[in-house]
Amino acid sequence: MHYYIDGYNFLFRLVHAYENLQSSREQFILDLDKKISILKIDVSIVFDGTFQEGEGTRSHFNNVEILFTAQGETADEFILDALKYSSQPQQEIIITSDKKLAKLARNKQAQTESVENFIQWLNKAYKNKLKKLTNRSKFFNPVTPPKTSIPSNPSNHKVDQKIEGSTDYYQQIFENEYQKLLKKEPALDKKTPSKSRKPKEKKDPFPKIPPLAIDAPTQMERWEKVFEARLKHFSYQDVEKS
Repeated sequence: MHYYIDGYNFLFRLVHAYENLQSSREQFILDLDKKISILKIDVSIVFDGTFQEGEGTRSHFNNVEILFTAQGETADEFILDALKYSSQPQQEIIITSDKKLAKLARNKQAQTESVENFIQWLNKAYKNKLKKLTNRSKFFNPVTPPKTSIPSNPSNHKVDQKIEGSTDYYQQIFENEYQKLLKKEPALDKKTPSKSRKPKEKKDPFPKIPPLAIDAPTQMERWEKVFEARLKHFSYQDVEKS
C-alpha cells in the first residue's frame, strides 16, 4: 500500500500552523519519518505550490517522499492526477480531511482516511511495533544475572534475608569468617613443633654461680693451703740437695 498525504491539510488540522509554516512542516516530516521507518510503510507528502515559487520538486528525507507542486497547482490536483495514471489505484490511500478530495479519490477507486483517524492508527501501530521490538530484543539478548558464590558450608553463612543488600549483610559475613578463624587458633597451639624445628637454646652470657656450702673454705683459706703446700715442696727439695 502507498499513502498520499495532503500535506497542508494535515498540518492545519493538527497544529494550526498558519503563522510558523516552515518550522511546523519540518517537525511534521521528522515525526512522520521516525514512525514510518519502524512501520515500514510507503508515504508521500504533497504540499501545495501556492506557498512557493517555481516548478514542482520531488525529494526524500530518509523514508519520506516530499513533493511540492508547481506554482499554481494544488495538492488535490496533483493527487487526483497521480491516481488517474496509476496502474493500481486501489492500492493508494489518500490521507485528507477535505471531503471533496476524498470523494473524488474514491471515484477513482482509491481508499481514503481522515487525518484524525490516520494519526490515531499511526501512533497505535508505532507503539505496538516498538513493544514487539523491545520484547524481541530482550528474548535474543537476555540480561545475565550476576554470579553469586555458593558457600562450602551453608550453615556458616546463615544471613537474615531482611538485611541482605545492606552494609549489615557484609558485616555479618565478616563476623562469621572471623569466628571461624578464632576456632582454629586453639588447635594450632596444642600441636608440638617437630624435633627438626626445635629452637636452639641460647647461652646465658652471665651464668649463675651456685651458692657455696656453709662449711666450705673461704677464698683466703684456699690460698693459705696452696701456699703451705708449696713451702713444703721447696723445703723437701733443699733437704735432698744437702
